[in-house]
Amino acid sequence: MRITTIECVLCAFVAVLLTIPVDAASPAPLQLKVFRSSEDHMELGVNSAIIYGESDAVLVDAQFTLSNAHRLIAEILETGRTATQSLSMPNSPSPTHTV
Repeated sequence: MRITTIECVLCAFVAVLLTIPVDAASPAPLQLKVFRSSEDHMELGVNSAIIYGESDAVLVDAQFTLSNAHRLIAEILETGRTATQSLSMPNSPSPTHTV
């Protein structure tokens, strides 16, 4: 059974959510933004996820092409957060993603 990128992103999002303490003083909830590549690279569309909170962001799966990597970085900058981590899912077609 092959796990899709969206399933991996959702699992990563849930894993991050499970680390947040639940009490009245908890920070604002995490937000999820999905970036889809503008073209298929070798007929493989790439979905990247930006999971962000109050000050930091985590990138899940980078892009294949440099042009899409630049667009993805622009999306991260628009959140106003600092990207502190980048995760590459094990079922990604190539370990040489850009970014």
